[in-house]
Amino acid sequence: MHYMPDFSYQIEGFLYSAGLGFILGMIYDFFRAVFYLFTGNEKRFAIARDLIFTLFCLFLTFIFLLVMCSGKVMLYAISGEIIGGVIYIYTVSNLIFAKIKRIIGKSRRIIIKLSSRTAEIISKISRRVKKTMNFILKK
Repeated sequence: MHYMPDFSYQIEGFLYSAGLGFILGMIYDFFRAVFYLFTGNEKRFAIARDLIFTLFCLFLTFIFLLVMCSGKVMLYAISGEIIGGVIYIYTVSNLIFAKIKRIIGKSRRIIIKLSSRTAEIISKISRRVKKTMNFILKK
């Protein structure tokens, strides 16, 4: 009976799982950017973001193990996924997310300025319409 896959298959599974971990790290940065865009604070709603991401990771890991390891939990697959994610977070993520935060911060300031400008214009228009309506109704 054959319990363990061949070594070449294990290496292939390890590399695929490392790639999956790397991709999951990229998805985590996307989640961080989306939450930062809507809240303006990276730490706000961190628990909710991490829970959503953990459930997403568990689902993808389950599907990956079903496909690559015939549903068996293999140490090489889990360790490859962890190593891929750690490599992404400590290398690429540090470089990219700081730039993303700067871009989002600038765009948030621009949007806030535009929305306050728009609110001023709308309030001026509504005051003029109100004056005009009061003038028309008095006659």
